[in-house]
Amino acid sequence: MVVEPEDSGAIKIEQVRDIVDRAAYRPFEGRRRVVIIDEADALGVPAQHALLKTLEEPPPSSVFILLTSRPDVLLPTVRSRCIRLMFAGGAEAHADRGAVDVAQRVLAHVASGSDGRRLDGAKELLTGTGGSAAGDREQVAAHLTAMASLLRDIEVVAAHADAVTLANADARAFAERLAPAYRGERSVRACAAIDKALAAIQANVGVKVVADWVALQL
Repeated sequence: MVVEPEDSGAIKIEQVRDIVDRAAYRPFEGRRRVVIIDEADALGVPAQHALLKTLEEPPPSSVFILLTSRPDVLLPTVRSRCIRLMFAGGAEAHADRGAVDVAQRVLAHVASGSDGRRLDGAKELLTGTGGSAAGDREQVAAHLTAMASLLRDIEVVAAHADAVTLANADARAFAERLAPAYRGERSVRACAAIDKALAAIQANVGVKVVADWVALQL
């Protein structure tokens, strides 16, 4: 089920109520019903409020996916009920090679799950810091964003999807190597942790605190 803005450019509350009602029923075919809300930033405030309860307690047979290039337009209460996954369209041409290299080392360190390797990963995450506070936050944010992009590629590889969709095509071998460790629920949890870490960076939380925390969550 796909919900899109009407001719007015908005997604109205009536559209949301319709999909919420329909999603409450089990699908006739397949194990899951997927509801895609395209251009979710077009949701009006009343429409977003109408989604809150369903996003907090979705029917067991339905999955809701909100697509937007402007997540900050959504209400904080909506964003807090979602796991944010970042898809870097055209990322290969604009990738920060240094950030991707650091991200690979961090993910490789924490893949084993041992506390010692996780601490090594936290140290790697701080690569290039030690200057101004603002510069350090920008550097760590770049590393975290690259990590999210690599985790997405790991899921692409694990799902045997078309390699053309990889954001970091030159890191395919790395994604294949780490796919057994990160695929599935762990990858989703890792992306959610990175999203929270990026929010903490924006809120001026110390970069070392963020690095230690996120390394323990991955």
